[in-house]
Amino acid sequence: MAGQGVGFSELSSSSNGSDNTKRPGTPQITPSELSRPVNLQRIAQRKAQIKTYPVRKKLEKLGVYSSCKAEESCKCNGWKNPNPPPTPSRVDLSQPLANLTDPCRSCSHTLGAHISHLHDIPEDELNRLLCMVIDVENLFMCVHKEEDADTKQVYFYLFRLLRKGILQMATVTVEGPLGTPPFEKPSIGKAVLNFVLYKFGHLPQREWQIMHDLAKMFLHCLNHWKLETPTQKKLHSQGEDLAAYKQNYTRWLCYCQVPVFCDSLKRHDPTAVFGRVLLRSVFSVMRRQLLEKFRAEKDKMPPDKRTIVLTHFPRFLSMLEEEVYGDNSPIWDDDFTVPQSLSLGASRITPLTPLSERGDSLVATAR
Repeated sequence: MAGQGVGFSELSSSSNGSDNTKRPGTPQITPSELSRPVNLQRIAQRKAQIKTYPVRKKLEKLGVYSSCKAEESCKCNGWKNPNPPPTPSRVDLSQPLANLTDPCRSCSHTLGAHISHLHDIPEDELNRLLCMVIDVENLFMCVHKEEDADTKQVYFYLFRLLRKGILQMATVTVEGPLGTPPFEKPSIGKAVLNFVLYKFGHLPQREWQIMHDLAKMFLHCLNHWKLETPTQKKLHSQGEDLAAYKQNYTRWLCYCQVPVFCDSLKRHDPTAVFGRVLLRSVFSVMRRQLLEKFRAEKDKMPPDKRTIVLTHFPRFLSMLEEEVYGDNSPIWDDDFTVPQSLSLGASRITPLTPLSERGDSLVATAR
């Protein structure tokens, strides 16, 4: 299907607008909890379950998000069940199937008039649209439970973007003044590799490996870091460009954070699409909080990891901080090259891969 964009100027719309956002079945958790592994698993299970429903049930569910086709003048954008269950809940096989002749509670046209365009759609496409429905319902919950105004506005924009995607049976893309990833070059990931080569490339293999692993752990932490809202940032910013931070925060939500629990949107790692500007805006706070976290949990660490994290990592971060905030650091040069005085093997100059959830020795420490 063709991509479907919604101009980002729509972010100026109020989340209390006329778009019918009240949908049943939103989970009783906060937006920040959606990206936790246990909730990601629940979302995946729900999507797997909805794919097993009979086609009639799938069509009924999509009818709730499909505009009326009875007549051109009808503006109804979703079939409303005339006999809703007493307690609204997610679509369930225990609920009786609606009849194609059941009238919409809003426009009085039949369910069949809302889903006539879906009858010849392959089931794989129905399943894709149903997964978008689940993402829409999760975003609906985010809109109504988020307390921060800037974040709520972005959730509402993404809600409308996916809602429109279902109406038009299209894939969705974020469009407008945000731009498209990558937003800066070199990326944070590339600059951190440059930093490791620049500062530690001369070390023997064992010491090099420690710094290499710490770099991977740092990138892992940053990829899973929750950015401060612009309102929180304003409380302690000193001469920073808050407009630029707000733009990057919005980009981070749309391209990195929300796609973690909403896979109808393409997800990007922050370390792959952001660069120096974002890292400068978050480094000081992140450095302090990471070291506080590791010190507080030192008794839970194996002795070898404790030495690496509490002795080598603070030094690593202090040296990186100089390069992040320094005006003439070579690690940010687009054409950075390894100094000729260093004779490095190919394994040292391959791109850094952030720690994975399994299999890396420091990942448990970084979480």
